[in-house]
Amino acid sequence: MANIHRLNDDGFSRRVHLGFNNPNQNQILDPNLRIPFVSQAPPEEQDPRKESFWQMLKINLCPSFKINSITFSIIAINIFVFVIECYQTSGFGQSLLEINQNSLIDMGALVPIDIKQKGQYYRILFAMFMHYNFIHLLFNQVSLFIILSAIEFSYGLLYTSIIYLLSGIGGNMLAANFGNDYDIFVGCTGAITGLFGCVLSYFILNWNKLEVLGPMREYILCIFILFMLLAFLFPGTSSISTYSSLGGFLAGLFSGLAIPEPAQQGSYEKYAKIVGWVLLGTFFILILLSFYIHQ
Repeated sequence: MANIHRLNDDGFSRRVHLGFNNPNQNQILDPNLRIPFVSQAPPEEQDPRKESFWQMLKINLCPSFKINSITFSIIAINIFVFVIECYQTSGFGQSLLEINQNSLIDMGALVPIDIKQKGQYYRILFAMFMHYNFIHLLFNQVSLFIILSAIEFSYGLLYTSIIYLLSGIGGNMLAANFGNDYDIFVGCTGAITGLFGCVLSYFILNWNKLEVLGPMREYILCIFILFMLLAFLFPGTSSISTYSSLGGFLAGLFSGLAIPEPAQQGSYEKYAKIVGWVLLGTFFILILLSFYIHQ
């Protein structure tokens, strides 16, 4: 298999060769620098010229996927909750492709009017792990399988867990505030868009450290922003899903700046983290105040 995902020819000890007339070509890529979707498994684990197609897919799409990873845990929880949804709906006697709305509401779906008037705030969290039907579950888990694994590879289990939860909660809180009061929403849309925001914040927070990539740094960032914009061009079918996507993205972007440690410590990184904490705190304070006003 061709070396399409490693930045160096024979490992991290070699010079960076990117083919862009890199002015920093004499610099060495830090072996501890784990860039989402770019630098993946250490080359000593497998010669990229000998790895199989399936090994290439794992290294590129799910480098951190294992039993004790947060990626595996969240996917397992989502599947388990969906099985319960199916049982509550049909007792496994009917199609598993569609879940009854009454069952979703009883199990904790996001219904803005119930949160505002009845104070059922648990719905903000519970809805993150529920899905409308099997297709909805499948697409979300494939997305998590790829992007959550990439974030976990870069930031580890603890930071990834915090960012994932803050993104999902932030997205659902914004949706509960500004979405249609009687809409029903379930799913991890906010958490997924928050992970995209976290990837963007990774490049912002570590911009100076990534200088070793040369023009490849801007190229990767532009490609990622393009895919992200395309995703926002196709909003959900309800106002709640749209607000959840926006809120999750903002929460993921701000928490990705504030919470993880940067690859290097400097004045730029220090100010970036301060800005991240200010934006993250302001975001959640404004949402909480909005809850109070609506009530």
